[in-house]
Amino acid sequence: MQINENVTVGTLPAKPRRGAARKRTLASSLATLALASAAALGISPGVAYAGDATIYTGDSGPGGKLIFQANGDNAWVCDIKADSNIVYGWASYTAANGKKEYALMHDADGANGNCAQLPTSDMKEGSNVLLEVCLRANLDSPTKYCNTRTATA
Repeated sequence: MQINENVTVGTLPAKPRRGAARKRTLASSLATLALASAAALGISPGVAYAGDATIYTGDSGPGGKLIFQANGDNAWVCDIKADSNIVYGWASYTAANGKKEYALMHDADGANGNCAQLPTSDMKEGSNVLLEVCLRANLDSPTKYCNTRTATA
């Protein structure tokens, strides 16, 4: 676990106030302390998610999605819009053996209701999994409308 030593942690006031003002100051200080502690531990709201996650491509009326299932370490990319694009997804993670792994997959058979499973191996429990889903005009074209998300295995 990496700790950011540059984080400033809130302190309680030197002279406690009386009554309701003191309670508000204490509650505010404790909230600041909790947020700073979470930041020091690398926990960031909106960045890491435990459990299952679904992300969509960034185009209007998304053309694709990536589904991550923490229990079982599974991921799928799905073409969900008949727009002649290919949905491309990948996952970057630490395997149970400690080795950094990457899984790539695309769903190029149109929006027919099925998904392509990413070839993931056993993930290290509690580790971060970086997920990305994009569209491509064809397998050789650049990616577009990409969205990323970090989940926890």
